[in-house]
Amino acid sequence: MTEPRATAPRWGGLFRFSLRQLLLATAFVAIGCYALRWASPWWAIVLFYAGLTLIVVGILIAINRRGESRSFWAGFAMCGLAHMLLVFRPGLPNGIPSLFPAAFVTTWASAWTYHQVESQLTVNPRIVSVDELIKIRGRPGGDFENVPLADGAILDYSLKSGEDGSFSAIVPAPQHIMEKDFIEVAHGLWTLLLAYVGGCISLAIYRTRPKE
Repeated sequence: MTEPRATAPRWGGLFRFSLRQLLLATAFVAIGCYALRWASPWWAIVLFYAGLTLIVVGILIAINRRGESRSFWAGFAMCGLAHMLLVFRPGLPNGIPSLFPAAFVTTWASAWTYHQVESQLTVNPRIVSVDELIKIRGRPGGDFENVPLADGAILDYSLKSGEDGSFSAIVPAPQHIMEKDFIEVAHGLWTLLLAYVGGCISLAIYRTRPKE
């Protein structure tokens, strides 16, 4: 008589989380909140390359490992890379396409969050000249307006956000974090979050396979 084949585990026991995962999730939330509160091009770059590095590492692990490790990191890399490609719209002049679902949802959610907490995203900037601020930021930022100065001259644009990571501005009053910087930082966090969720789903599917 042949032995009965083991059945697949129930879905209720598939999502198992360790203390290490709980600590990593806590650290992710803490770093994410701090990065969004002080959103700047610097934080956007850090999170972009952190996500890209983990995706590359995930691909290498998936190639060289087997079992649950391969399943998790393959799902992590695929979902993280998919969101990154959608957000940054490579390859075509007008993106892939203009209203692709994933990037639209995460961009909308990030912009909505920004407008809910904008009043709390204030900074007390260090006063600098317009040219110095543009040099620090690498881009003008803010809204473009014709602003009359005290001596009758016209300023071509007003840098309303006054934020660049060192919080420099051309006016002494408290300024708000730029929406563009907030959304770019949020996209880095979205990439890491969706990659992890994808890895967990891939691992859960793997665990449904019957034991041989």
